[in-house]
Amino acid sequence: MPSNRLEVRATPISGVQNRAIHRMPTTAGAALSEFGWNPPNEFRMVDDRRIGRTSLSNPQEPPQGQPNFGNQPPYGGQPYGGQPYGGGQPYPPQPPAKKSKVWLWVLLGVLALILVVCGGCVAVFNKAGDEMNESSAKASSAAPAGSEVRDGKFAFVVTEVDPPVTTVGDNQFSQKTAQGEYILVRVDVTNIGSEAQSYFGDNQKLIDTAGKEYANDTMAEFAVNPDLTGQINPGNKKSVVIAFDVPTGTQPAAIVFHDSAFSNGVRVALK
Repeated sequence: MPSNRLEVRATPISGVQNRAIHRMPTTAGAALSEFGWNPPNEFRMVDDRRIGRTSLSNPQEPPQGQPNFGNQPPYGGQPYGGQPYGGGQPYPPQPPAKKSKVWLWVLLGVLALILVVCGGCVAVFNKAGDEMNESSAKASSAAPAGSEVRDGKFAFVVTEVDPPVTTVGDNQFSQKTAQGEYILVRVDVTNIGSEAQSYFGDNQKLIDTAGKEYANDTMAEFAVNPDLTGQINPGNKKSVVIAFDVPTGTQPAAIVFHDSAFSNGVRVALK
């Protein structure tokens, strides 16, 4: 039995995915015909607008007014199957980078620095050795007994060497008894410098005939020196007594005077 409905199909349009088929009853079409208007048989829906039928010679071409993006190359790329832009010639290979010789100069600089440092150390050691030899020669070559000797800011003169004693000090509370016996050396100390200088008996050393060295007994020194503290001003002189605790029967040969604990020192004979 023939259908009494008229089918209206949408013509395919490139770029439009949604297609619609509109149906119109023949009775409605007949009613419209009576009023003298014959509607077209097919309608297309594009962007929600109803457009009349148009014949396209090439179904792949987009409708008029719409851009064609179908044959464009990808963004930032080359046309498919084509050559690179700029004449189609590939980029030439880059020459190999030259090896840097910076490391060689750095190595030479380090070696030169090591040589300079080693040379400086050798010079310092040689100078220190010469000074030690010079001070040793001065200490070993004693000045005659009773002569003035100088070391740093002080001048020393031995005025007397007392006979050995076992106990020193007049005050029973400050008396000191020797382990062996005391050799007391009386000295005049004069400041020959331009500023005040402190004197310390601990810097002075006694040498016996066997070459042995003895230190000053500080407690015994305080017992025999009523006024030992304080500095000696430039040009002033102070008489002091140095007490050495030595084995019984020790024969003193010389004394080594020092301006300070770090001075070279100077030797003077006691006999």
